[in-house]
Formats: sequence, C-alpha cells, structure tokens
Amino acid sequence: MGQFLLRPGHFGPAGTGDDPWRGVPVAQLTADGVSSPASRFSWVTSSFSKAMSSRRREHPNFTRQCDRTWLDFDQLPGPRLWYGYLRKFWALCTEDRQVVASKQKGVINTGGRDFTGTILAKHKATPQKTWSSPPNSKWRTVMDEAKTPILYEGLYANYNWRALSSALFPDQRWLRFLVRGTWEPNAVMTAVDQAGNNVARYRLNYKDLRVEQEKLGGKKKLVEIAVHADWQLTDELALVLMRSAEWLESYFELPGS
Repeated sequence: MGQFLLRPGHFGPAGTGDDPWRGVPVAQLTADGVSSPASRFSWVTSSFSKAMSSRRREHPNFTRQCDRTWLDFDQLPGPRLWYGYLRKFWALCTEDRQVVASKQKGVINTGGRDFTGTILAKHKATPQKTWSSPPNSKWRTVMDEAKTPILYEGLYANYNWRALSSALFPDQRWLRFLVRGTWEPNAVMTAVDQAGNNVARYRLNYKDLRVEQEKLGGKKKLVEIAVHADWQLTDELALVLMRSAEWLESYFELPGS
C-alpha cells in the first residue's frame, strides 16, 4: 500500500513544486468561498434538470472554470484507466484494453485475489481528527479471502452534492474523494491523501471503448481515471479505484431521485 499512498520522502503537507497535478483545483470553491447545497445555492427543487440549470446560471464564471478543468484532464501526465460495464460484470481496464480488475455480485477480483466488504459498527482505529480528516466514524471493511482487512470505507458517501466519501488503510493513511463541478458533464473527482497529494482524478465520459469485441459501458457512463505517475498500479490501488469509481456519479444523486 505504501507504494501508492505515500511516496518516499513525502511525510508532511504537499508542496507546490513543478508537479502539474498540484495546480489543479479539487474542491467546490468559488470566489466567495466553499460552494455547497446548504450555504451557496438555493436551488432546492424536485427537478434534477432544473437544479443543474439553476446552479450553472448562478455562477457562470465558476461553471467555465469547471468546464476548463474537465478539458484539461487530458493534459495530466500519468497512466489512464477506464471503468465501466463489460458483458456481465464491471471492469477496470487500461488504455490498451487489458482488464485490471473486475466486480461481480459484490466481489472484486484483482491480481488473482478476491475482495469482499462487510460493515463494522465502528472502526477502533479512527484517524486523528484535523480539518481535512475523513468525515467518518463508521466504516465498511474490505477484506481478502483470508479475512485480512485491506481497506476501510467510510459509510458517509459522496451524495446530494456533498463529498464525504473516504478510504482508510490499516496503517492509518487515508484518502478523501473531493468533487469539483456544476453538473456531471464538467465534474472531476480527485482522490487526495492525508498529506494533500493528488493520487488519482476521475471524470464521466461516454466514449465508445471496446475491450476485445465488447463495448465497455454500453448505454452506461464510463468513468475515466488518471493516476498520478508517482504511484504504481498495485493490486491495492486497483481495489481502491474499483471501489471509488462510482462515487463521482453518486455525488450528484438527490434524495428521492
């Protein structure tokens, strides 16, 4: 896990440096502060399409910034992966159409290992609280075949325009999954570690991607994932990407929708 969660020599807050990933905005920030459905917008409505149109009209400059960030996604260095539905299972694939991980009936397979999740009432190794700590005290445990905990997922999720999803590892390192965007077509989700380093970025895409003779995604949305070049694509990283790939779309789900 240390191969991708924390690079050698990076034990403190992330600096600026020349890393093009560092200059990319990751949160819902406008010139007036943090945007949230409670504090920045008064568009609450039963119509999802009206809600999206209202949000974009209220902050046209922020919308343009998000549009540009979505387009600049293509310029980020590092390996690319795709997540979508393939035949009868969900798959995480490389650009050259190799299946890295698959998910079927709640079981993820990667590197020849199976991983399943179960719910804990409360995980005893809750990370130390800071302003950026994962907003969770209850966790879902992801285990391998030997019932060894590999990953803990916070039960608070990216939902209703709130980015609360997080992942905690047994050694107390963690990731948060922050979202920036005014609607799905310009939204980007970023996995950020406890030191503020960007690990991966996600965006929704309808690109026609084929694995062998099968289309990945079909009528469903594809998730395109860019991984920071400093992190190796280990089995553990593939597991995290598989578990988190749907958290960008769920961010925009509204109660009752």
